[in-house]
Amino acid sequence: MLRNVLLLSSSGLLLFSKEFVNAAAQPRMLGSVLVAMLEKAKQSTGLQLTYMEFATTGVTIVGNETRTLFCVLFHDKADGEVFGKLLATEILSAFLHSYQNDLTRSV
Repeated sequence: MLRNVLLLSSSGLLLFSKEFVNAAAQPRMLGSVLVAMLEKAKQSTGLQLTYMEFATTGVTIVGNETRTLFCVLFHDKADGEVFGKLLATEILSAFLHSYQNDLTRSV
């Protein structure tokens, strides 16, 4: 079950947030923390952080290199990493398609 969908810029700015059931608290504050975690993981390992799993929650992160945007999806752990990646990829793709003109102007 989905909990939250966040779309973040590479600076941690929250561009979009949608809360569902049992949502994560204060998604605006999570943006900068998640981007800092992504940067630290990239510096430390050279790899992009894509999935985190907690007691009951899975967090899937999908990035777009050219636009430096991230979709962060909070979902039940039982949904699994692959399903989370599929949803996050489709949400990010739809967001980029819908707002491509606005994103091009801001670059």
